[in-house]
Amino acid sequence: MLSKLPKDFFWKNYVYRYPDLMQGIGKDGGELEKHYLEYGYYEHRDYRSDIALIMVSQDRHDNLLESLNSWIDSKLIGEFIIVDYASIKPLANNIDIKNLIKNYNNIKIIRVNNKKYFNQGQAYNLAFDFISKKLVIKADADHKLVND
Repeated sequence: MLSKLPKDFFWKNYVYRYPDLMQGIGKDGGELEKHYLEYGYYEHRDYRSDIALIMVSQDRHDNLLESLNSWIDSKLIGEFIIVDYASIKPLANNIDIKNLIKNYNNIKIIRVNNKKYFNQGQAYNLAFDFISKKLVIKADADHKLVND
């Protein structure tokens, strides 16, 4: 039997991926951890988040950074897709964004060049092309996570 949970195990992600666990165990974190150790690991059940957060921005780096910092430590979000839609100064050149990307391997910055006008719909559609998760949260660059 597996004796120790993975460092990044979060029971909410585990139970939300498997309806049978929700029916059989419910939202009892201790029981879900025990289930993973005794059965889930050996059944190759994935416990990681299946949620992507997508954001788009043009020249709103401060707003985006403040918003992203409110979401970044959420264990419920598995990946972050950010579309930098032809900002005058590329988002990827921002030192604070560089530091986030360095510390979190689940952030992708997609750069769009040579666009005169911001097209939010086109930017979000592009973001959807890059997600690898089943579920998506679409957030504006000034939406903040208040309570995980």
